[in-house]
Amino acid sequence: MKITIIIILTIFLFAIDGYSQDKELYNKATKLARDKKIDFAFSYLDMVVNIYPKSRFFENSLFSCGEYYFISGDRYSAKNIFKKFIALLPESKAKPFALAYLLKIAELDKKQDIVDNLQKEIISFKQVSLVFRDFKEYSYLSALNKEYKIVYFIDSVEIYIDGNLFEKIPF
Repeated sequence: MKITIIIILTIFLFAIDGYSQDKELYNKATKLARDKKIDFAFSYLDMVVNIYPKSRFFENSLFSCGEYYFISGDRYSAKNIFKKFIALLPESKAKPFALAYLLKIAELDKKQDIVDNLQKEIISFKQVSLVFRDFKEYSYLSALNKEYKIVYFIDSVEIYIDGNLFEKIPF
């Protein structure tokens, strides 16, 4: 009986320690990102994704890994990460921004059929009613300290990164 209790306590302590380690890695990453040390921030975020897939920081870390690859010019890895992100986290508030990155990659790769499908998916992401409003917007702050905003208008959708227009989709 004592051995069972010791084993359970040991497992519990390792679980708590593991939780604090993922939080520590994530916090280091966000601090490095604020200090504009993106390469180092990515290393910590990648560790969270690969070592702690059940972490509460997994979603933001995975998105930011895709973001890092895109910023670095590695469209292939960015595309794979964002596809994985959407598959694993279809209800994430960062999903339209992952779709926007995939859209930009498809545009750069000149894949018009994929562009058309992604535009439709972004447009229909949120059921938006603009009663008594001209627009509706949603925002997201990534672990790499980038501010995302999507604005739904009556006739278009605009996606901004750090206040700069990233993509405009008319409909």
